[in-house]
Amino acid sequence: MAAFTRDQLYAFFRAVDKDGSGKIDAGELAAALSAQGYQFKRETAGMILRQFDVTGTSTIEFAQFEALNAWILACQQAFGASDTDRSGVVETKEIPTALRAAGYNPSDMAINILLRRMQFGGLYTEGPPNGLTFPQFMDVCAFLALGRTAFSWYDGDRDGTATLTIAQLFEILLVLKP
Repeated sequence: MAAFTRDQLYAFFRAVDKDGSGKIDAGELAAALSAQGYQFKRETAGMILRQFDVTGTSTIEFAQFEALNAWILACQQAFGASDTDRSGVVETKEIPTALRAAGYNPSDMAINILLRRMQFGGLYTEGPPNGLTFPQFMDVCAFLALGRTAFSWYDGDRDGTATLTIAQLFEILLVLKP
């Protein structure tokens, strides 16, 4: 999204809040992102929304929209800094650097599994064979962010470790499935 002042961002939020509820849902978020030139799939908008939905209502209020805007700008900056040839594609070898710059540090194995899952799972089937476009990069970031949020439910001391029951693991997996 563009770098808005708080007042501009609030006016934009109100404009995309079509029903005037003070909250936006995944459809309104997808429209807002599209209005800013982002061509994200509805599934991606849904993952992004779930990451910031603190009430469990599948909606976000302005405060969460503000945080979402800052997160998108940070991801956009990480993507741009990692797209060294300015092709609009973060090449496969640049993906770990881009993800680290966006605040994620998955293993190479996790990245490979995630990219295969997203490609062959139908989240994206078009695009460069050896890299990610910005919307695809955002798919990956949204998935990792949602996973981090779900994991944090069980990482009480925030040290990156948790002991999970199988039921808790299933809860995390179900949160990640759109």
